[in-house]
Amino acid sequence: NASFANKDVLLLEATNRIGGRLHSVQLPGVDHAMAELGGMRFIPAVHLLFDRLTHDLGLDVRRFPMQLQGDVPFYLRDVLVLLSQLDKVELPYNLKEDEKHKNPLELIKFYFSKMIAESERTKPALDVTTLSGKPLYDYGIENLIRLCNGSSDAKNYIADALGMSLLLENLNAATLLDLLGVINLAESMWTVTNGM
Repeated sequence: NASFANKDVLLLEATNRIGGRLHSVQLPGVDHAMAELGGMRFIPAVHLLFDRLTHDLGLDVRRFPMQLQGDVPFYLRDVLVLLSQLDKVELPYNLKEDEKHKNPLELIKFYFSKMIAESERTKPALDVTTLSGKPLYDYGIENLIRLCNGSSDAKNYIADALGMSLLLENLNAATLLDLLGVINLAESMWTVTNGM
């Protein structure tokens, strides 16, 4: 397009890779195919613009099965671990004793329970005050783990298991609390019927 000729473009990226939420990776032992670990699913209540776009374009959407029960497989640092085995195997992470044998969502909730009084847990996330008296939105999830004296590898385990590289970028703790508390992830994930 001639209107774009001789224009300066600045690309801003929060990570060391281009792609944002889209994250295509080669799975261990599957050399012939790529897997999408980011954009294959969306939560209509969170991804409002994308949800609107699917409606505007007339795209068919369907529920995206997402569960953390039974024998859900996780590839954690090239080790296959089934969810049902988490309490029986040594994970390939340097976790503290009280972090072990928890699935990633249980581990996140464990940190929230250490930082947020019981009376605060029913409030909207933006109104939650931590035990230190500061608003929850002042913290990223990485800060929250550190303040709770969590292991340096806990955030890596959570990010790897959930495919959420945003955790490594210190996702706001109030946003994550909303996702965990208000939205049932297993019921709220959707995908475009014929792929994204």
